[in-house]
Parts: sequence; structure tokens; C-alpha cells
Amino acid sequence: MALALCAGTPAHADFGQTLARVRARGVLDCGVAEGQAGFSQRANDGSWHGLDVDFCRAVAAATLGNGNRVRFIPLPAAFRFPALQLGQIDILSRTTTWTTEREASFGVVFAGVIYFDEQKVLVRRDGPAAKPDGLNGARVCVVEGTNLPGALQTFAAAHGWHVTLVRKGLRQDAVQALVTGACDAYTSDYADLRQAQGEAGKDFIVRDDDITREPLSPVVRWDDGQWIVIVRGVHAALINAEARGLTQALAGGAGPVRQAFLADTAGFGRALGIDTAWALNSIQAVGNYGEIFDHDLGAGSDLKLDRGRNRLWTDGGMIWAPPLQ
Repeated sequence: MALALCAGTPAHADFGQTLARVRARGVLDCGVAEGQAGFSQRANDGSWHGLDVDFCRAVAAATLGNGNRVRFIPLPAAFRFPALQLGQIDILSRTTTWTTEREASFGVVFAGVIYFDEQKVLVRRDGPAAKPDGLNGARVCVVEGTNLPGALQTFAAAHGWHVTLVRKGLRQDAVQALVTGACDAYTSDYADLRQAQGEAGKDFIVRDDDITREPLSPVVRWDDGQWIVIVRGVHAALINAEARGLTQALAGGAGPVRQAFLADTAGFGRALGIDTAWALNSIQAVGNYGEIFDHDLGAGSDLKLDRGRNRLWTDGGMIWAPPLQ
């Protein structure tokens, strides 16, 4: 009897204080990159734009009813996990690669992949590092606080190459070192290298090497079950909305797609202590995953990246989410 009762009752024993703090503060504190095109970039008017930015707006809409109630806190790579651990931010949405070691070492949980990237290398077009074996003996700039150095060294060792890592605290410093010749190459995620290539100029190219996969995901602390499930729920809602054809425009209407989506997500809101229209609020604030991708990274953006493996699982891609019910 006791087991049956427990099975039918939401287990709130592990609910933490994140949602309560966010509500009391009236704003969601979101840790983002200091400036990366397509993910988190600040415009001249002070507004923030990008995939990571929009995800935090979706969480704010789900929990506070307003996607604009977000305070964006730019963080260098080396400070992002300490800021989350110390409670200086409620969520880290900063082009962060999901690894099992990070979850074990930092006491965090990755909410779900929102972008599949890959690590590559940017080099001078006519420089020695552009040759097939040109990375052997190369000085490679890399930003501190990332998993990129280890992946590059593993890749180099597999090819019998030796590389010298030149560690920089900021990506701008790494790109500048490449341009001035202090480094022979700069390694980062491909999306970042596309931006760096534009900054460095036409004399630089991205090598074809596919060093490692980089599944990027928002991150939260491990000790608040309620908050973990809420953030994962927002991730699932954005992706399932695209799969079901629920757009930003339809989310604000009264059609059958909207009503079915509300019916399938209302119970989640009641169980987690948020508005039963939490999912619709998220879609109304930023659009579904496909719409977000398009205006931040895809055809509607300056980067114009192909969706590739970031298509939905229903379209041969790798982006997926669990069912809503």
C-alpha cells in the first residue's frame, strides 16, 4: 500500500531553492559567453542575442511568465563552472560541452544537447599549418578552462604529431595571437571558428580535421531536482514544438495544435509548481527549436550555418527530446 501511494505521488523531497530564489528576485541569472556570434552576443543597444540567450529566455518565460526577465552574466570559460557552483548564476547557457567527467567533477547536470558542434582548427591559408601534416610541431592557441586542449593532444598523438599549446584566457586574445603569428593555429568549436575566420580575414581557413564531437548543453547544479526537471522540460518543449509544428505564431493563437500542446504539458507545470501554460509561454517568447536555430545560426543569421546534424531526429538529424507525456 505504501509503495502504491508513493508511486502515485510526486516526490518533492529533493526540491531545492532555485525556483524560489528566481521568483523572489524576479529575474533569472543566466551565465553566457562574453561574445560569440550565434550563441551569445551583445548588440550596441545592450541587448543580447543568440541560441544560448534564447534558451535562457525560454526558461524565464516558463518560470516567470516573461522571457525578458533575464540578467545575462558574461563569463570567461575558466569561471563558468565556479559561478554556477557558487550560486552566482541559476543556469549556465554558454557553449559548454557535455562530458561525463564534468558532471562527476563539478557536481552539475547537463540539461540536454541544443547544438552538436565539432572541434576544428583555424590556420593561415598559405602557412605551413595548412598542409596535411602541418600541425606537427605547430603552436596552437586554445582558450583556458575548456576541454579542447586534451582533445587536441589526443588527436595529435593518434597521428604521431607533437603540438605546443599556447593557452589564452580570452578567445579574442587567441584569435589575435593567430593573426600576429604568435600561434600557428587556433582550435575551437567550428561555430566559433567561423566567427574567428571573419575576424581574422580571408587569409585564414578552417582545416578539415574533425578532432572531436562537441555536444553543447545548458548546465545546472545537481542538487535541485525541481530545477533540473524544469530546465530539461523547457529543452524538451522547444524541440517537441518543432516536431509537432507548433510555431511562435501558433503558440499565441487558439488552434488545435496549440490546444493539444497545452493539454500535454499542463500536468508537468502542476507537478513542478509552475504555470500550466509554461511550455506555451516558452514558445511564444522565442519560438520552437527550428525557429531559434534559423534566426540565430541558420539562414536568417549572419553565420548561415547548415543545420546538418542539428536537424530533428525525425529529419535524419541528432536533435531529439523525450516525449512530453
